[in-house]
Amino acid sequence: MDWTYFLYIILIGLLDGLAMVFSKLWFVHKNILYLFGAFLSLGIAAIFFAFTLKYQNLVIMNLVWIGLSVLTGTLAGLLIFKESIGILQIIGMIIVLIGVVLLNIK
Repeated sequence: MDWTYFLYIILIGLLDGLAMVFSKLWFVHKNILYLFGAFLSLGIAAIFFAFTLKYQNLVIMNLVWIGLSVLTGTLAGLLIFKESIGILQIIGMIIVLIGVVLLNIK
């Protein structure tokens, strides 16, 4: 697979995580600019998602995006908002990460 595919996946994950951070900030502060940032981040992520369809089929890419969303959302909650998770959630994240890797093996 072309290296640009993996670059697109990384960008999708980062932009999706950024959208979640903006969404949480909007909820806390009620500043419309945060909501705009969330929409913009997700819109750009969707464009990169469309580019990945050149390399991978829709079903796999949808699952990859969902997996990345779980991982980046959890990391954002832990690192930025100081939220906590339990051992079962950690195990679940590890399983999701393994799933994302396995989905990309041809």
